[in-house]
Amino acid sequence: MKKTICIAGKNEVAVNGLAYVLAHYPDHQIVCLPNATDVGSDTWQPSLRRFCRQNDIREVRLCDLYDVEDLVFVSLEYAEIIDPGRFSSNALFNIHFSLLPKYKGMYTSALPLLNGEVESGVTLHRIERGIDTGDIIAQLSLELGLYDTARDLYFKSMDGAFRLFSSTIQSLISGTFTAVPQSAIGASYFSKAAIDYSRLAISFRKTAFEVHNQFRAYTFREYQMPEYAGWQIARTEITGVKSRMPPGVIVRENAVLFQVSTIDYDILLFKDYYPQFWSAAASGNLDQLNASIENIEDVNLRNGNGWAALAIAAYHGHEDVIARLLAVGANVQVTNYKGTTVLMYAFSHYESSGRMQPFMMLLAHGCDPQARDKAGKSVADYMRERACHDLLHLIDAT
Repeated sequence: MKKTICIAGKNEVAVNGLAYVLAHYPDHQIVCLPNATDVGSDTWQPSLRRFCRQNDIREVRLCDLYDVEDLVFVSLEYAEIIDPGRFSSNALFNIHFSLLPKYKGMYTSALPLLNGEVESGVTLHRIERGIDTGDIIAQLSLELGLYDTARDLYFKSMDGAFRLFSSTIQSLISGTFTAVPQSAIGASYFSKAAIDYSRLAISFRKTAFEVHNQFRAYTFREYQMPEYAGWQIARTEITGVKSRMPPGVIVRENAVLFQVSTIDYDILLFKDYYPQFWSAAASGNLDQLNASIENIEDVNLRNGNGWAALAIAAYHGHEDVIARLLAVGANVQVTNYKGTTVLMYAFSHYESSGRMQPFMMLLAHGCDPQARDKAGKSVADYMRERACHDLLHLIDAT
C-alpha cells in the first residue's frame, strides 16, 4: 500500500534520512517538514529545506498532515511538540538522542557527559502526548570516551540515529514493528532550564573528574566554548597530582595550559589558540600566527562563520600569512559552508583593493579555478559577471 512518508527535522540526520527514503521508497509519496529556523542555507550542518528544494521534495506544514490517514511521520530532530490527537494516522515516530527512559527532554549531548556517563544512545519510539515518553521500538547504544565532548556526542548520536532509522524504516512503513512501554525506573527528564548557556560557570569545588566533565559537556565550538581566566579552554586532562591548594587555585600557568586545583586532583586546562589563530590571519600578524600554529592541531579548522584561516588571509590579502599557511599544509581547496573557495575570497580582495598578488599566489599553488560553490558558480563565472578581464586571462592561461 502506498504511504505518505514525512521526514521532519534538521541537520545531517534528517537530510540523510530523507535521502534514504528517496533512494529506497520511490513508489511512496515523500514529503518533508523542516524546522522553522531552517532558512534554506547550509551552515555547519546541511539544510533540510535546501535539500528538499534541490530534489523537488514537497515541503509541508504540520497542519497539512493532520488528515493524512496513510501517513508515516518520522521526527529526526524536529523541534516542535507533536500533538498526536490531531492526526488521523497513529504512525508517528521520533528518534530521541538518549537511551530512554533516561534523559528525556533537552541537552542530550551535554547532560550525559556532565553526569559522567560511559554510555549514551539513541531511541526510536512512538510519539505520544508526553515528552519522549512513547513506547520504545528500538535502541542503539553509543560508547562515551573519557575525552568525548558534547560536539562529539552529538555527531555520534546523529550517526547512530541514521543507522537506527535505516534499519527500522521498513517496519515502520509496513507496521510490523513491536513497541514496549518505557520503564518508570531509571527515568529522568530535563527541561530547558536545566542548563543556562548564557551564564555558564565552571565549579572547581568538585572532583577533578567532575570538573573535567563540566568542560567537555560545554564544549561545542559552533555554539560555545568553556572559558577560564580569560581563555577559551580547548580540552582538559586529569593529573595524578593530589591537590594541595584550595579548589580553583592556579598552581601553575604557561603558554599552553593552566594547572588548577580541585577537591582531589589537579587538572590541566589547555588554552584554545584558535581564536588567536583566526584573528592573526585576519590582521596579518605573522608572529601571532606562528605562535598559534604551535598550539593547534588543524590549520584547516573553520571558524563559526565557516572560514578557514587560508580563506581569511586571502580575503584580507595577507600574502606572508598565505605563504606561511601553505607551508604548514593548509588545504588550498578548502571552502566555507556555502562552497565559497579560497580563490573567490582572493577575488573579493582584488575587487576591494585592486591587488591581484594573493589571487596569483593561490592560483600558482593549485587552487582549482573551476571549483563551483553551492550556487553552481566558479570564480571565473563571478569574474565574467563583473567584467573582470584582468584576472580571467590568468585563469585561461593555467
